[in-house]
Amino acid sequence: MGRAQVKVCARGKDTLSCFMSFRRRLLLSFFLILIVPIIALAVVGVALTQESRGAKTDARISGALPAVVDEYRAALAQGDAAGAEVARDPAFLAALGAPASQRDRLLRRTANERDLESIDVLQAGESVAAVSGDRPVAVAQTNVRAPDGTAYTLLVSTTTADEFRAAAERVAGLPVAVGSGDDILAVGQELDPGVIALDGPPPQSVDVANDSADFRARVIELRNQAGPPVRIALAAPLGESVLTGNGNGLLIAVAFASFLLLAAAAVIPLMRGLDQEHISVKAQASTDGLTGLANHRRFQETIAQEAGRSERYRHDLSMLMMDLDNFKSINDTHGHPQGDEVLRRVSEVVRAECRNIDIAARYGGEEFAILLPATPIARAAEVGERIRRRLAETAISVEGTDEALRVTASIGVAGTPDHPLVAGQMIEAADRGLYEAKGAGKDRVVRAEAVTQAPIRA
Repeated sequence: MGRAQVKVCARGKDTLSCFMSFRRRLLLSFFLILIVPIIALAVVGVALTQESRGAKTDARISGALPAVVDEYRAALAQGDAAGAEVARDPAFLAALGAPASQRDRLLRRTANERDLESIDVLQAGESVAAVSGDRPVAVAQTNVRAPDGTAYTLLVSTTTADEFRAAAERVAGLPVAVGSGDDILAVGQELDPGVIALDGPPPQSVDVANDSADFRARVIELRNQAGPPVRIALAAPLGESVLTGNGNGLLIAVAFASFLLLAAAAVIPLMRGLDQEHISVKAQASTDGLTGLANHRRFQETIAQEAGRSERYRHDLSMLMMDLDNFKSINDTHGHPQGDEVLRRVSEVVRAECRNIDIAARYGGEEFAILLPATPIARAAEVGERIRRRLAETAISVEGTDEALRVTASIGVAGTPDHPLVAGQMIEAADRGLYEAKGAGKDRVVRAEAVTQAPIRA
């Protein structure tokens, strides 16, 4: 007769195994093994296709950029030519020494006569000021000397920012934005002015988003002697994704769903088989192979659970501890196979006298334990007496002979209200009753002496 070995699920130790079923762990494994890699591949694929889209767009912009730069240089050359022509005009040179108000009128008249966008004059040492006109670009610088020997600088432009943007978009076939310093001079309808309002040096390329499409823009600075650098942003819409463009998205989604269905079709039967195998192995781990009753381990786990449940809900709980009398002589006389047959027949008697809620177990060797939930000790003693009588009346044939064996059993009974709802103490009390039954001559039921009064309240 053994002492209680109660195994419980301790918090912080193997918690996942205790509180997560095998089926859930199987599903989690399936998810981690199959779904997560697929999601990772999809994410990587999207990232690669985005990078590919950006690279193709950058290549398109790089191919169009020289034409835009040539357009700017052509506008700058026009300004140089216009400035040189003005510098050769004697009337203009003679007027350079006039008062500022007269000179301004002369500059406006000269610009109108020569179809210039802007013309400004700076004396030597003066800083470059904002030029006149409607936001000119490609401002050329020409040094001149007045008849009195005073040196001047002419700032001349023949092109506005809007004109240059339109021309640049025509030669590039792409949206263009123009800026100078911190000023936004001209922006196409498809672009956001922020594309050229950058902090620090312009990057090689920058992503731009608006309401209509996503763009990739490259910002360059064109420097000349007249004023701050001119920034030109050349943009191109991002092409369709390799994964989702041209209807590929639907095809890939269908392929992805088909793959998942095929994987599920292959894995679900495997999971069911593993689940059934787990159930079988679990049953084997908790069942005595010879008698089909619960084994020692399962009984220990069950009595601990039932004791806690009975205490919580104020229910009775009792148990029987039964040992076959003189079983060793059966093995010695008729052999162990006959002894095994006796144990099987005894288990049939025990099972027949138990309710569905009762737990009958082979406790060890020829010893059996029966747990009786919602049963007071007096009622449990009656069940024990019934099992004892039926067992004594059962004839067990001996293979190869006409002889029949009859076995008896000694039974100890423990339970509420005589004993506390503590698994180990209840088992020990039933053991004491069993020893008393053996000492009193065997083949009897003994109700263990009460150790405490613990009435169950209704």
